[in-house]
Amino acid sequence: MEATVLRNYQKFGIPEVLGYIDGNQKPTQHEELYVYRKGEHTLNAQMVCDSSLKLLNVFARYPGATHDSFIWRFSALQKVMMNLNGEGNAGF
Repeated sequence: MEATVLRNYQKFGIPEVLGYIDGNQKPTQHEELYVYRKGEHTLNAQMVCDSSLKLLNVFARYPGATHDSFIWRFSALQKVMMNLNGEGNAGF
């Protein structure tokens, strides 16, 4: 983990960062691009990557209307991260 934190700092200048996380929902523009062949919308997918943009974790279980904080609260990754030092983004 320390090597990952160091690489993040060297690449982006942000200290004490292990990874990056965000959710994805259908956009307000071009919504039709997020509808698959049966006419339904996609999932809200939580994805975590490192400084090389390598995906470390994907959690895609809940519908698009589900808030990111709800998905984070019920992800296995949240339980792991709670045991590490740091609180991260308060929006999650």
